[in-house]
Amino acid sequence: MVEVLILPDKKRLKAEKGTDLLTIINSSGIFINSTCAGEGNCGKCKVKILKGNYTIRPTPLLTREDEKEKIVLACLTRVESDLELEIPESSRVEELEILEGEVSHQELEPSSLAENIFSPAPLVEKHFLLLSPPALTEPTADFERVKTALLEKGCPVKDISLQLLRRMPYILRGAGWKVTAAVCDGEIIDFEAGNRVTENYGIALDIGTTTLVAYLVDMEKQEVISTASSCNPQISMGEDVITRIIQVEEKNSMQQMHSSLIIAVNKMIQQMILEKNVSGNNVNILLAGGNTTMTHFFYKLPPGFIRRSPYVPVLGSAVPLSAGELNIRINPFAKVMALPCPSAWVGGDIVAGVLASGIYDFSVLSMFIDLGTNGEVVIGNKDWLASCSTSAGPCFEGGGISSGIRAIPGAIEKVRISNGKVTYKTIKNKKPVGICGSGLISLMAQMVSGGIIQRDGKFSSGAAGVTEEGFLVVKGEETRYGKDIYITETDIKNLMNSKGAIFTGIFVLLKELGLTIDNIQRFYISGGLGTAMDIKDAVYIGLLPDIPLDLFVFLGNSSITGEKMCILSREAKNITEEINKKMTYIDLSSNSVFMQEYTASLFFPHTNLDLFPNVRKEYEKIGRRS
Repeated sequence: MVEVLILPDKKRLKAEKGTDLLTIINSSGIFINSTCAGEGNCGKCKVKILKGNYTIRPTPLLTREDEKEKIVLACLTRVESDLELEIPESSRVEELEILEGEVSHQELEPSSLAENIFSPAPLVEKHFLLLSPPALTEPTADFERVKTALLEKGCPVKDISLQLLRRMPYILRGAGWKVTAAVCDGEIIDFEAGNRVTENYGIALDIGTTTLVAYLVDMEKQEVISTASSCNPQISMGEDVITRIIQVEEKNSMQQMHSSLIIAVNKMIQQMILEKNVSGNNVNILLAGGNTTMTHFFYKLPPGFIRRSPYVPVLGSAVPLSAGELNIRINPFAKVMALPCPSAWVGGDIVAGVLASGIYDFSVLSMFIDLGTNGEVVIGNKDWLASCSTSAGPCFEGGGISSGIRAIPGAIEKVRISNGKVTYKTIKNKKPVGICGSGLISLMAQMVSGGIIQRDGKFSSGAAGVTEEGFLVVKGEETRYGKDIYITETDIKNLMNSKGAIFTGIFVLLKELGLTIDNIQRFYISGGLGTAMDIKDAVYIGLLPDIPLDLFVFLGNSSITGEKMCILSREAKNITEEINKKMTYIDLSSNSVFMQEYTASLFFPHTNLDLFPNVRKEYEKIGRRS
């Protein structure tokens, strides 16, 4: 064993000799940029060796200056003795922007403001009980006495855990028969001495492939009182769910996949409860939503059959467990549950989004699309729902892009190019550190319209601003870390693949249902791109269909919004079960039309300009100019 000191955090860790530094850093709870599953391809996990012996696999991603300064890629470097290293700010994952669900679209029906239609009825109720002590003349059993008192308050119960049942007689007598009972779905989950009904909290958790978002919800006051976000630490084991499933199967890394997620969740919870001075013992429920693979990792369920035909998950419906069983640091008796997953490729996050949008209750046909690492599309109304999933990849969250970054302060979210001059806007107006998803879409649109790139994504001959590295967006002297921010042809190709996958998913799902885009009367957009994405730019490059712009509605992070709604209302939670049963999944992986249409989408905006009648006029202008 050797000891590794991580600076400036002053964390000391024991590790076996020969362990790679990325594994050691990940085990410390420090989030470091790494998007290639430790293969050494992304070049983002740079650290500086200050002292000690190590071996490193050669890589062209390190310069001679890096070697001179003992800067290495953590994933390719193995520790051979006690060692000290420094993780620079540029290699660390920064705080992410939480794009809250707005649910503020124009009303089509009374239920269109979905968040406001459910009566307050939290998933966990607290009731103060003034119990009469037992006597020889009235020797009712303790549990029956409690059940009777709760029934009088309109709260029938039938269940209690064995562990709590064993503690109950001592709690009741120690509290002088004046206790607060916490009840979830007909089960008593905890007792507290005295009147504690106002101290009733829950956690809404969005488990994204790339990012995690959590809300601390005051169930008594019916409001969110704190928020937290984090990188999903599993990203160091693969950018997409397929890579992570393979990691689990081939490297037996399920424990690492699960525990890294739980550690990150606990860290966010701790941050929120400390900020609001809330006791973790008063957090009585955690409701999670995520794609089906993330839900399996959360529950520590074998995920391998998700990626093999006929693509069957272990779990589809919600199963409540206790926080203690999953090592989540809230009340150990608190209920922990994930929203139901309709299929292997459409999960609880989409169910939550459909709930938040309200499309499950509309008469008119609507479309819901989640723009994330996994692109999911839902079409339907109050009578039926159909869905599909298409692998968009991590581009929209900064992955697979040379200067790509998640939506953090300093991320470029909008670009304009005029007469060869690039202007940009960053999140919170901080010095630029990279380009996030909305910025990439904006940049692509500007580069196409300006003739810098052709419709096939290749640089135009003699285009201004194009160097050997690519198109220079921001000079290093203007950036936070002094590094140029640029875009390469490979980056453009990756983005073209992602936008093509999304558009093709929309197009093929409509075709399978015998519909056209003209049948859709509302188009809801959810995901990390948020309201910063310019719809006109997204249509211009062929990411979204060419329909009237006023039909598009941003929902922000609709997954976390839907989960919050469920925590605050049992009715909303029950509707997620109905959505799950109602939704039909259409598998695109076996669809013969998909690949043909996908290939056709790998142009700006598409090989078939007739699909983009309004945008076509703009492209014809470019053609005349060239």
